[in-house]
Amino acid sequence: MANPHGDGNPKPEKKSQPGISAASVLRFTGRDMTMLRGIWRWAAAAVLLLALVLALGRPQGGAAEARPAPPVSPHAEASPKVLRIVSLAPSITEILLGLGAMPAGVAAPGALRAMAEPPAQVPPPPTPVIAGRTAFCRMPDGARVPAIGSMGQPAVEQVLALRPDVVLATPLTSPNALEQLREVGLNVVVLNHDGAEGVLADINRIGEAVRRPREAAAMAGNLRRRLEVVHIATGDDLRKGSRRPRVLFLLGLDGLYSAGRGTWPSQLIALAGGANVADTSASAWPQLSMEFVLLSRPEIILITDPTLGLPPAAETPDSTAAARWLAGKREIETELLRTMRRDPIWSELAAVRKGRVVALPASPITVPGPRLADAAELLARVLAAGAGGEAAAPSQQRPR
Repeated sequence: MANPHGDGNPKPEKKSQPGISAASVLRFTGRDMTMLRGIWRWAAAAVLLLALVLALGRPQGGAAEARPAPPVSPHAEASPKVLRIVSLAPSITEILLGLGAMPAGVAAPGALRAMAEPPAQVPPPPTPVIAGRTAFCRMPDGARVPAIGSMGQPAVEQVLALRPDVVLATPLTSPNALEQLREVGLNVVVLNHDGAEGVLADINRIGEAVRRPREAAAMAGNLRRRLEVVHIATGDDLRKGSRRPRVLFLLGLDGLYSAGRGTWPSQLIALAGGANVADTSASAWPQLSMEFVLLSRPEIILITDPTLGLPPAAETPDSTAAARWLAGKREIETELLRTMRRDPIWSELAAVRKGRVVALPASPITVPGPRLADAAELLARVLAAGAGGEAAAPSQQRPR
């Protein structure tokens, strides 16, 4: 075979090698190009459809796209679990306890369970805790609540050391002390306790201050209903021709201190159907003379004094304890009458000669708090009977 390139040397003929030749590639491309174009068209259509679905699912009106909430920093401030309160009056302390406030040193029910449970989406309101109180505030057994002075002169440094969230005071608290507490940014609420309506209003104000408004509304509503029962009963007696007995109210026999017009004991006496002889005094808490006592001719003498040893009515919940309370009350009254009848001046009074001297527990009468209805019911029975021995024991005088 002649050399096609004209070199005169015959070229050996190449044998076909296995594999894919250029011609076969060209043949593959030409055969399958149509199929590839179809696949590309379907892929492009799928991408466009997915973009359309995402666009339609996006919030309209320019609203921002919803995003997951950022993780909470472990150093972020959590909502408070307790609300620390300093009470500057026995009445305020009793209201706080009635609303479920926990004295310092007493664990709240369910506290350990709450610590073990995961936090709720909406945190519960903080538990009110009485962190400080006056030396005259009565506390439950086992409570370790530091006393920070008196109602009028609280120790400001001690109050600040307790780091309270709220300080609840009365107009009897020193204005200078209240100003010092406000100057450091403390929330100071002053409560007036102006009569029965004022006490009910103050209960609701305390409830708002310590995040217990529903409990406060329930307490005030219950007390209002009980006071209305006493008012209706005494009003009916007066309309039937009964007159108001003249009542001498004494804070013990030493010093002859009484309660004048506008004070809580005087309003209780009026609500219970009596006439307070000290209402004619110019002072709210007058020190009476024996001449005034003789001229006022009281028909019933009410004596309340912590030194008498008479336990508060709230501490006698059952019939056996109530019987003991009544027996102790009569023993105290017998001793009081014996002392007064030996005195040449006291013995001139008809109330002393007839044995109408009544010993009363100091706290519910002089503390305008959640036991105001107890005090009104007790006084109404005492005044209606005309003598302390006929009065019902505390546990028997709570109609609901």
